[in-house]
Amino acid sequence: MKKARLIILTILILGGGLAALLSLKSPASRTSSQDLNLETSPSGLESSEKEPKPKEGGNSAEDIKNETAAAQKSAESLQPEEQREAVFSKFEFKEQINQYGQLAKKVLRPESDADWMKKVQHDEHLVSSLGNLLTTPAITSQEMVLQDLAIDLLLDSVKDQPSGPAAKVLNEIVSHGAVENKEIPQKQRENLAGIKGEVMMKWISSVPDEEGQMAGRLPGPVSKKVWQNVLAMKENNQKESQQMTK
Repeated sequence: MKKARLIILTILILGGGLAALLSLKSPASRTSSQDLNLETSPSGLESSEKEPKPKEGGNSAEDIKNETAAAQKSAESLQPEEQREAVFSKFEFKEQINQYGQLAKKVLRPESDADWMKKVQHDEHLVSSLGNLLTTPAITSQEMVLQDLAIDLLLDSVKDQPSGPAAKVLNEIVSHGAVENKEIPQKQRENLAGIKGEVMMKWISSVPDEEGQMAGRLPGPVSKKVWQNVLAMKENNQKESQQMTK
């Protein structure tokens, strides 16, 4: 299990107005954090700032359209527990993903290993299969480790091919609506929020041009808060880096 993993731990605490907690945690902490509460107010989202009052006449047609689209996406994410488990237990590339993770740990690796890793990064069928894996809530530590390895592979792939199949999968993860769905158990939504936040953070770090397009991919208010947290962390990291260089 990886010791450090970038996880967006907090969206907002219901009624508390607590700003997002951005921290380095192990994969298991995705489901054990007591700080993350994804429940939102009837208006759609709690905020540390006062929300503007709705305009007279109610929501615009565009607002209603966007909310309906987000609800439809999130509804598609509900699945029986047996189906959820099957996504992980029957994942056909588990062996390759685990082997890739082991090789990635090596500081020095033979050319044959480097060539094999590059081949995996360019395997469109394998890379495309990671979308389902990373939009399905993980519960066990083994499932979370598999997701961690999948994220690392996706980011390695998109670095090498910014417009390749990995970019399509990353877009799928960012635009997925499950985290907006209150019918999904909160611990599972926490896992998905962490995945989404980590993907966005690392994607814009690897391919900076993607930052300007990220907001347009978000399916609902919780995803937007995750994105705000990512931007806050990026700004904080930049400030810390500047202070270290003074």
